Amino acid sequence: MHIEAIDHLHIYCDNPQQSAAFYQQHLSAQWIMAKQSPDGRERVILDIAGHVIVLGHFPDHFSAQPQAALPPEAYAQGLGLAHFGVKVRSVAQAQLELSQNNVVCIDAPKREGITQQFFIKAPDGVFIEVSEY
Repeated sequence: MHIEAIDHLHIYCDNPQQSAAFYQQHLSAQWIMAKQSPDGRERVILDIAGHVIVLGHFPDHFSAQPQAALPPEAYAQGLGLAHFGVKVRSVAQAQLELSQNNVVCIDAPKREGITQQFFIKAPDGVFIEVSEY
């Protein structure tokens, strides 16, 4: 099967509006729309660097779980999505901006070959890898 592109990423959250505000403020997400899902709950659809992110309520009987202190232990807590990554021009600048805005940086930037990255904590049990390469 040939894949042309990733269509969207769906993130479960307790409060789609609040989560959208985080992505808009800290990842320059652009608002596309809000709509109702088939079960009548709100979904917020954002664009992050040309990729569609859908924020919707957790299904019944599910909720965000407490995050472990550091990756990779944190990945054991998820619903199948370990994290998603964003590429930036400067990891150092990104970490400074995020820290100044009280975003939790889980670890210090580290280099692996030509890639330098660190992780941040987003709402609803989501981890985001911030990379420069």
